Amino acid sequence: MINFCIALLGAKTMTDAFEEIVGKDHSPSILSLLGRKKAGAIEDYCFIGSAFPPPEGLVKDFCKQSPYLFGHYPSENYSVRKKFSKAFGIPFNQIVAGNGSTELITLLGRLFIKKVTIPVPTFSEYELTVRNNGKKINHYQLDKENEFGFDRENFVKSVKKSGSNSVLVINPNNPTATLVEKEDLQFLLEELSKLDLFLLDESFIDFAAKEPPTFVKVLKKYSNLAIVKSLGKVYCNPGLRLGFMASANEEIIEKIAGSIPEWSVNSFAEFFIDRLPDYQDYFSRKRLEIIRNRKKFVEQLSEVEDIRVFDSKASFVFAEILKDFDSVYLEKELLKKGFYIRACRNKTGVSRKFFRVAIKEAKKNEKLVEAIRSVCKNR
Repeated sequence: MINFCIALLGAKTMTDAFEEIVGKDHSPSILSLLGRKKAGAIEDYCFIGSAFPPPEGLVKDFCKQSPYLFGHYPSENYSVRKKFSKAFGIPFNQIVAGNGSTELITLLGRLFIKKVTIPVPTFSEYELTVRNNGKKINHYQLDKENEFGFDRENFVKSVKKSGSNSVLVINPNNPTATLVEKEDLQFLLEELSKLDLFLLDESFIDFAAKEPPTFVKVLKKYSNLAIVKSLGKVYCNPGLRLGFMASANEEIIEKIAGSIPEWSVNSFAEFFIDRLPDYQDYFSRKRLEIIRNRKKFVEQLSEVEDIRVFDSKASFVFAEILKDFDSVYLEKELLKKGFYIRACRNKTGVSRKFFRVAIKEAKKNEKLVEAIRSVCKNR
């Protein structure tokens, strides 16, 4: 497998490919590492938006419509918002569609954040957005000994003491996969109701339970609440770049909607929203399959000596290496074996001993576990 993977890289060695990863804020995609023709040789456990393939019928729909979609503009944002409103059951005046959640995160950071309290470790894009816009960050360290869970009273104290005008909560959190329970989240929203913005990222909420504990249904209760959601996770379509923001706050909605380019959502992404109702059953079945696979995956990975696995309520697993090597070494060795994972080399709040892996089909997960076991054993 080592020579096979190196050969696929052409003139590059596996070490050269690995070095492209080092020092980046985000791990590069397999596509950028290997190119389109060779990308399929590596099983991607780094990016958490490709757990299962799209339904065959939807792929055929795209192929049939692609000549038209290539040659025509998408609808303007007003019309796309109406489609999102219908698809997700959120009133039109409470939702904004975006070119992935990243576009919405960037705008929220630019327009509403002055100083934000961010629990760490977290999704790097939030920190980058705040820093790039010249805003301030108050880091709230999640406790490893508490399984990276939330201490709600201490979090509120940290927010108020810091003078933050906004907070971020990713639920379930990325990369720790921990969930803030409904009662705790209600407590936070009530205690921090005077802030300008309570930003709640629910990109992984569909994997938290059979009935996702989303707060979209109670938007009207909290005037400073804005929920961001990437659609690339639960629908496994990160290439389409789809996301939305929901809020009952008219000012937040109007400012964000007014700042998005007129044709932000492309024709292929809009077509996906049009066809989504016909394939919701498929995506729902696959979502539940990931939840079932998660339990077994956590059990299997926990059996690997020198690996500590944390409980997961998301579509990925967070783990710590207890042996005398770090996740960067593990990432490098697994690339040689045909697997790509997310080493936490640059995550605020955790050391390089931590790594994150996506959850996929059971047989694929078993192969990854065996590869990790092999690296640990032979080190």
